[in-house]
Amino acid sequence: MVKKATKLAEMIECLAAEGYTMEDLAELIRKLDEVAIPTENKKTEAINAKLKEQVSNILKDLGIYPVQVGFDYLRTAIIIKYTSKTLIKQMDLYWRVACFYSKYTPSERAVAQNIKRAIEYGYLHGNKEAWHKYFDNLCVPPQDPCPKSHQFIEMITAYLQRQEHQA
Repeated sequence: MVKKATKLAEMIECLAAEGYTMEDLAELIRKLDEVAIPTENKKTEAINAKLKEQVSNILKDLGIYPVQVGFDYLRTAIIIKYTSKTLIKQMDLYWRVACFYSKYTPSERAVAQNIKRAIEYGYLHGNKEAWHKYFDNLCVPPQDPCPKSHQFIEMITAYLQRQEHQA
């Protein structure tokens, strides 16, 4: 950060020596912002698209498909949990997912129920080997009970974090 500030100060001095006014400098900065911001947004969008695809593939492996209402809610909840740097309580997570889909105005309760149904469906009808893979044999259908929503989200988030550290 200090290097950038020093470099910026040097550039301003050079431009001032060339006869540029403060108004000229302000205009240059505005133009730079217009160029830099879309580039940053594209990077973020690319990262989010990759993460969204990765989570979607995991859910499909587990037998949870996009035709289920809870699929999008579950994917969004996992992404929020994974990208969040702070501890999120489960009801806060459902509230955030409901806010994300505010166009449809689902309640936290509806989000929670749809996520639960999607997980139960995947547990009963999904690929058993995939459940072993993502849950490290902690949750083996049909011997073990179906994981609760918060357990499922935590385990998939932990799996994504392990994958990130291995890469």
